[in-house]
Amino acid sequence: PAANSDRQLLAQIEIVRRKCRQPGGFKFFINNVFSASFGGDFIGGDYVNEIADRMERLAWTMDVTARGHFKSTRLYAEIMYDIFTMERDLEAWYFSYNTDLSSYHLKKLKGMIKRNPFFVIVQDIKVQAEGVLAYVNDTNNLYTCAPAGLLAFKRGIHAERIYVDDPLRDPENKLAPTVIRKVNRTISTEIYPMVNKGGICRIVGTPQTYEDFFYDESLRNKWDVQI
Repeated sequence: PAANSDRQLLAQIEIVRRKCRQPGGFKFFINNVFSASFGGDFIGGDYVNEIADRMERLAWTMDVTARGHFKSTRLYAEIMYDIFTMERDLEAWYFSYNTDLSSYHLKKLKGMIKRNPFFVIVQDIKVQAEGVLAYVNDTNNLYTCAPAGLLAFKRGIHAERIYVDDPLRDPENKLAPTVIRKVNRTISTEIYPMVNKGGICRIVGTPQTYEDFFYDESLRNKWDVQI
């Protein structure tokens, strides 16, 4: 009986997964799968649905928004969507102001995946590495996501997914103008060539000054910018 119950559960998850892969599937995923990580406290609605539709439609987005506005959470949702629906190996990198901050985000993501009942179809193969994602699904596809800091930037990274979250946030101090210029330069010249052809690049954050890269008109040729 227990084996039959397990098979039924996996069959139901597969039905959900196939629906997630259809047009409009990212929005369906957020509201029906991703939401299960919040223990009944997930808040959806038109705002979240509009973000989901835009992210499904556009591969390169840059968003200026505030805390509590589905900021980092939209990136968590897309990463979990990829892990849940992947049909090939995928590599991602998660950038923040520094590596500690990006590791914090990935650690948070690991907790969300662990408590989500739909994710019994994936196996964490880096259990001991709190700030690194490495998941294999039931068809032996691998998803990896490593943390990185913009101030310790290393050339040579190429991946299908590049995420930049809170690039101008120092938890301890307001950034000096020289540091802001360094981050601006990294975003405008180094991030773009990292993304493999056909890949996805997301940047979200809160600016500190009007000199921040978020207001650089030249970047609008690469990213769809929404403030």
